[in-house]
Amino acid sequence: MKKITIYCIKVLFLWGICAGFSQNLVTNPSFEEHIACPVKLGNFSADVIGWSTPTKGSTDYFHGCSEAMGTPKNFNGTQIADFGEGYAGFYLYAPNDYREYMQAKLLTPLKKGVTYELSFFVSLAERSDFAINEFGVVFSELPLDFEIHKELSKMHLYRDTKNSFTYLEIGYSHFANDTKDWMLVSTP
Repeated sequence: MKKITIYCIKVLFLWGICAGFSQNLVTNPSFEEHIACPVKLGNFSADVIGWSTPTKGSTDYFHGCSEAMGTPKNFNGTQIADFGEGYAGFYLYAPNDYREYMQAKLLTPLKKGVTYELSFFVSLAERSDFAINEFGVVFSELPLDFEIHKELSKMHLYRDTKNSFTYLEIGYSHFANDTKDWMLVSTP
């Protein structure tokens, strides 16, 4: 089994991708490589190398090099990065069905018939009003690009007839509501 490891998250979730002992297929998994030290909200695509946002939601980048968008302390609370000094923050659910997402190109294509493990870490921001108990992950042939601020549903994915995709849902019986530690989310 090969592993796809995605490091550390922030509803607002902090997202961090972790380096494991297995092969990591995710570009810049712990968000350490950046174009610029973050200075404002919603600048994730412009600040982080290898990552972008597939919708008009304003995903955030936090890093220890920044006063305005720093780690461990920022306007959402206090959370030490699980790996390095960076993490992403985004709303997986918010009032009026507002959502934020992020995407990255894998370092190598996935191979048919090979079993992969997907894992990443999440921590609920202290100032969050909601926690969730399931995560959706999309693997697509081409990058996603949708002019929406709300839920990126399967309906949107099916309308993009030029892009094939696989949707994976990771659900838990409990909510991801730990605001102190990072929780591992993974496929079985």
